[in-house]
Amino acid sequence: MSQYIAVLDQSARFIGERHNLPARLARYVILALRVQAERRQLAMLSDAQLEDIGVSRADADREAGRPLLDIPAHRRSMLNL
Repeated sequence: MSQYIAVLDQSARFIGERHNLPARLARYVILALRVQAERRQLAMLSDAQLEDIGVSRADADREAGRPLLDIPAHRRSMLNL
């Protein structure tokens, strides 16, 4: 999984700060895939690990079940679209 995230990060760096529509869409898709990978990692944590970070199993499952393009606003704001 970490290799997958590393590839996404490399892709984002390659696209850089270009402001044309294809680059903006590519950054959005890369962010969506990264968030989805993070959600999968959250869902794989044990109940004890979730308790350590203050997240219930129900909250973790709900977060993991969110749609691909449902990205939190604070993460979208980093894109400067």
